[in-house]
Amino acid sequence: MGLTTRTVTVTTTGTAGSATGSAQLGVPPCAVMAVKVDFTSQPGTTDTTITSDSRTILSLSNNNTNALFFPRTPPDDTAGATLSSNPHTPFITTGAPISISVAQGNANASALKVTFVLGA
Repeated sequence: MGLTTRTVTVTTTGTAGSATGSAQLGVPPCAVMAVKVDFTSQPGTTDTTITSDSRTILSLSNNNTNALFFPRTPPDDTAGATLSSNPHTPFITTGAPISISVAQGNANASALKVTFVLGA
């Protein structure tokens, strides 16, 4: 499996503690293997949500800590029911853009940098 990295910077606007921002990343169908978030001067009240196809990849509430995450989703059985057993699988995109939303932050031209490790 080949891996690539793609980085997106989110700009936030508004007043301190309630600034918002969003960005999108166009991707082909792929697996999201890891997500690295780097905050720039954001308060501890910052909420970050990363989605694709109306499905949540990663949701951080009241968090401004730089970190590397490995989001996973539980698989489904052949009847479409979610399995609770491990192992969970990497989040698979369908080629829809990945959306990043920030709320409750501070205004900053580079409030959040998100790096995705994507697998083919």
